[in-house]
Amino acid sequence: MSEFLEILKVRHAECQKRFQAKQAQLNAANAEFQAVAQEFNSIQTLMNLELRKEQMEAMARTVSPTPSIAPHVAPAAASSPTAATAEVNKTETIRELLRQHTSGMTPSEIWNQPLVRDQFPHRAYLYSVLKRLKDRGDIIEKKGKYVFKFMPKPEENKEQNMVQ
Repeated sequence: MSEFLEILKVRHAECQKRFQAKQAQLNAANAEFQAVAQEFNSIQTLMNLELRKEQMEAMARTVSPTPSIAPHVAPAAASSPTAATAEVNKTETIRELLRQHTSGMTPSEIWNQPLVRDQFPHRAYLYSVLKRLKDRGDIIEKKGKYVFKFMPKPEENKEQNMVQ
């Protein structure tokens, strides 16, 4: 039995050496994997930022024809005494977005728009703007979606008929 024990000890030592070698290879592979994963995540983050920037610029061109309500001006306006101007811009951004989506948008869909995410500090502020627009009667809520309320233009003939 002691001979069998000696054979097991020798095999154990050999197996332990192979195990340590493979463990070192695994650690090296894990380190290499972590480095590549970090590089991938960094590049993906940069790509997402650039895409968001391009979408924000495209949205700013369609939403705000005047340079006074451009996204790069809004943070400066918020720090100045005319903070109400920045608030109007954010509200106008939501109005324009809802005008463009005539079928309506859920708050989540609105929040996922890059321009909205960049302008609004918190998601709760979006709900505040939506409530304000709803209270004013600018928008209505249907089945969880907010829809811009288009004001019909009064027809001149209709008004003349009512007067007569």
